[in-house]
Amino acid sequence: MIMDKFLNSKENWMNFRASALKTETWIQKALELKSTIEIFRQYHILQHLVISKEINLPPDLSKFYDKSHFTFQTQRMLMGYSLENLLKGILIFQNPEKYLPEDKNRFKIKGGHNLPKLCEDCNINLKTIEENYLKMLSFYSEWGGRYPIGSHEHHIPLERKPKTIKGVEISMISISFGNKDDHYFDKERWYDIYHTSITDFEFSFYEKIFQKFHP
Repeated sequence: MIMDKFLNSKENWMNFRASALKTETWIQKALELKSTIEIFRQYHILQHLVISKEINLPPDLSKFYDKSHFTFQTQRMLMGYSLENLLKGILIFQNPEKYLPEDKNRFKIKGGHNLPKLCEDCNINLKTIEENYLKMLSFYSEWGGRYPIGSHEHHIPLERKPKTIKGVEISMISISFGNKDDHYFDKERWYDIYHTSITDFEFSFYEKIFQKFHP
């Protein structure tokens, strides 16, 4: 039988478990995700150079870089996943039998994609802006980077009421990206950010958080 050529599920699980017990395995996965984000970031930068006519690309290649502009929600999802890997790696290092018990063949950490909750479990203190940023990334991990709608009405960023200007309703997206204050990632801004590409400030902030979890 073909299954005779493979390890049984228990043996297979134990091999993966042995790897997952190593902190460097989680760090490596986090770095893989971060590298993917950085590739998208370079595409985004190149796209601006194409638009500004600073460089010329063949038409087919230009279309490819144009598409990279619409990946910012997925990029934020990957940012969340990368930080989640670092935090879960810390938890498993602290208490491997709790999260990867040898006798139960399962892996489960309460909190799922909830990054602030994972930080709390890791005893990592957060500033207000850091907590707000991680809360925002959590909803991208849960749905914002892969589905068009959340699982519940309270999981969706709040949209501002439209304003009527000269008889025409205008959708209001008004975030000041020049204002790099401690309220940049407040919940009131999530809808604006959701419809906006990743700014230099946001990307730099992600890198700072990554370094905080993985010095």
